[in-house]
Amino acid sequence: GGHGVQTVLTVNGENIVDLYEACRASVVAEGPAAVVCKRSMAPGISGVEGTSQGHDAVAIQSAIPYLESRGHPKAAAYLKLKTKTKDPHPYAATAIGSFDAMRKIVGQSVVDVLGTMSPEDRKDKVMVIDSDLGGSTAFNKIQATYPEIYVQSGVMERGNFAA
Repeated sequence: GGHGVQTVLTVNGENIVDLYEACRASVVAEGPAAVVCKRSMAPGISGVEGTSQGHDAVAIQSAIPYLESRGHPKAAAYLKLKTKTKDPHPYAATAIGSFDAMRKIVGQSVVDVLGTMSPEDRKDKVMVIDSDLGGSTAFNKIQATYPEIYVQSGVMERGNFAA
């Protein structure tokens, strides 16, 4: 494979047994490894399957008929409710700092870890491949801090390891 990846295992992402076996094999493989899951996005969801509309959360207008067709009327009814919620519990700052959404802090966390590595180790051992999510995951912080290990692939999650 490219980018120094020595083991590339390709599996049907819908086959949980094959997926588990490939993940396990990648963990025990000698050197860098990748698991490529081939699957259609949002399988079985009419109007969403195979599109980027299933990337994060399926829109309510598509989720309701899908849930109803799968025998989950209570879940569909819940989505039809008009609710707004707010966490009623105040949280005190802790020794680890302030709380925020995972998507907002993951990039800074990776930058912090990369900062503990030597420039040589970073260049030799790490490649960050971003599928056009840098803004929502804060991976743009990685791009700004360590551009030499950052690759912007665009919206092409399934093709990232084709190089």
